Amino acid sequence: MRTAEIINVDIGRNADGWFVATSDDLVGLFIAHPDVQEVLADVPVTIEALYRADHGIEVRAMEAAYRRDASERLAWITLPASALQVAA
Repeated sequence: MRTAEIINVDIGRNADGWFVATSDDLVGLFIAHPDVQEVLADVPVTIEALYRADHGIEVRAMEAAYRRDASERLAWITLPASALQVAA
């Protein structure tokens, strides 16, 4: 991975009232908490862990939020950690 990638994350509420985050763009991303702020805090950590586990790549995930079709969809941008070190 040499460039940025966009991971769209859908956040909704299940029948039990928990907030759930999933993504069609990143297999394995599933986060559930009763507090939406906890979900949001866990999204970048989970994205980074999945890239590390599934691809052996260190990335940093940063949020870029927008709304679409009255549901909550958040876009997260992933950048290779090595690219961030070069820029620093």
